[in-house]
Amino acid sequence: MKAIFTILGVIAVSVVICVSAWETRAEQREGLVVHTVTVSAPHTVVGIQEVMPLTVVAMDANGDTIDGLTATWRSSNDSVATVNADGLLTPVAEGATIIAATVGGKAGEVEVTVVWSASDVDFAQTTPVKSMSGLLHGLNSVGLPTPDDSLISPLAPKLWRTTPNVVPTARARGLGARYELLLSDMWNYPLNGWPNGRPWVDTVRFDSLIRSTARLLGGQIDVWEIWNEPDPTFNTKFWDGTEQQFFETYLRAYNILRAELGPDALIAGPSITHYDQEYLDRFAAFCIANGCEANVLTWHELGGFHPIQGIEDDLANARARFINGSANGALNVREIHINEYNSPYEIYSPASSLLYIQYLERGGADAAARSCWSDSSGISDCFNNSLDGLLEPDGFQPRSVWWAYRLYAQGVDGRVCGDAQRRQVLCLASVLTPSSQALPGNAIAQVLTGVADVDGGPSGVALGIRLAGVNALSGLQSATKIRVQLFRVSPSGTEGTSTAPELVSDQQYDLDGGKTNIILAATLQNAVYQVALLSVP
Repeated sequence: MKAIFTILGVIAVSVVICVSAWETRAEQREGLVVHTVTVSAPHTVVGIQEVMPLTVVAMDANGDTIDGLTATWRSSNDSVATVNADGLLTPVAEGATIIAATVGGKAGEVEVTVVWSASDVDFAQTTPVKSMSGLLHGLNSVGLPTPDDSLISPLAPKLWRTTPNVVPTARARGLGARYELLLSDMWNYPLNGWPNGRPWVDTVRFDSLIRSTARLLGGQIDVWEIWNEPDPTFNTKFWDGTEQQFFETYLRAYNILRAELGPDALIAGPSITHYDQEYLDRFAAFCIANGCEANVLTWHELGGFHPIQGIEDDLANARARFINGSANGALNVREIHINEYNSPYEIYSPASSLLYIQYLERGGADAAARSCWSDSSGISDCFNNSLDGLLEPDGFQPRSVWWAYRLYAQGVDGRVCGDAQRRQVLCLASVLTPSSQALPGNAIAQVLTGVADVDGGPSGVALGIRLAGVNALSGLQSATKIRVQLFRVSPSGTEGTSTAPELVSDQQYDLDGGKTNIILAATLQNAVYQVALLSVP
C-alpha cells in the first residue's frame, strides 16, 4: 500500500510540473513569443449592406503560426464600421476605418472603406448575352429628313419593331436589325376611331390586309407581330373588344400568315402590356386547342407593375413555362422578346434606361425594343425622327441617353461577370476589342455603373467596384499596374442634348494578383459612369 501512495505522489508531482510548464508556455505564447500579427479582409472595399468576417494570424519570430490565442478587436471609427469580438465587421456608413486586432501584445490592422454599394467584376469569367439594343418606330420616313446612319449604327440595334411607312425594311436590316412588322399598326386602333373597322367584325377586310401584306413583304420581314397591347390594362387605346375576340382575331391572322409564309416564319404574340402569367396561360391554351402558335412570345415591361428587377423573374418564369416546360410545347415558342421596355418617367434617364437592359440581359431575353412616348410638347417620340427620344428631333443632336446606349452597344459582345449589391445600381462589364470601335479608342475593357432613380436610388453616394481577372485581359498577363479613366454621362434633363462622355479622372492603380479596387465618390443620380481600363505603357 505504501508503494502505491509513493507512485501516486510521483504522479501528482509530475502533474504539477506539467501544469506549471503549460502555464509558462501559455504565458510565453501570449506575451513573449508573438512577433507579428496580420489582419486580413476578403475585401477592403465593402458596401453598407455587406457584413464581412475578418481573420487574424499571429506568428513567432520564425514566421510560424501560433494558434489558440485570443484577439482583441477594435475599429478606429465606429461610425463607419464596427467589429465584434469574433472579428465580424458590420458597415454603418460611408467612409474609411482601420480595423485592428491585438494578440499577445502585438497588433495588426487593415484599412476598410465603406461605400453605399459595392460591385464585383471578374474579367476572367465571360458571360455571353444577347444584345437588348432595339428601337420602336423612332423615325418618320414620309416627307421629313431622318437621322443619318452614323447616328444609328453606333447603337447596333438588333431589333426594329415598326412598319415600312415609318422605317423602310432595307434600311433597318442594313443596319443589322431584325425587322419586326407590327401588323396592327397597318390596320389601326380604337384611339383613331377604328377607321378600318373592328378586325373581329370587318373580318374580310382585315384578312385581306394580312394576306396582301404577307405576299408583298414576305422576304423582307424577320418577325410577324399580329397585334399591339390587346389587353386593356392601361386603357382601351389599342383594343376594346373582348379577350375571346382577340384570340379569334389572332388565330385568323396566324392561319393566313402560316399559309402564305410557310412553316419557318416567326409569328409573334400576344404583346400584352405587362407580364401576366394567367393571361398567357389562357392564350396558350386557346392556341394549343385551335392550332395556332406564338413562335416569339412577347410582352412589354413599362414600369409601374413591379420594380425593374422583376423583369428577370418574369423572363425566367416564362422560359420555364413556355419553352422548357412540356405542357405548352405545342405553342412552339422559340424566342422571347420584350418588344417595349422603359416607362415615360425614365425614358430620358441614362442610368435607368440601362438598368432595364441589365435585367433584360440577366433574364435571358432574346431581343428587346426601347419604348417611345410623347415628349413635353405632346409630340410622340415614336414618329419625330428622335430614335425614340435618343436624339433631339430638330437637329438630331444626341441626348445623354444616346451616349449611354452607345457605350452599352460597344461592350455587349464582350460581356463578363459583374454584379452589384443593390438593385438600383448598374453593373455592366465588358472586354472590348478593336472591332467594337470603343470610346475611348485605346480602352481594352469597361464597366458601366451608376445609381438609377428607381426604388429610392439616391444621389451623391459612393460606389465601389472590386475588379478581378484583370491579368486575363490582352496584354496585361504580367502587368502590375492598370490605367483607369473614369468618364461620366450626366443626365441632360428632360429632352436636353448632351456632349460626349466627360473625363472625370485618369489614374493608375496597382494590381495584386489581377485585382484592384475602384471607388467612385459622390456619384450623380441617373448618371452613367464608364470605368475604362487601358494598358500602362
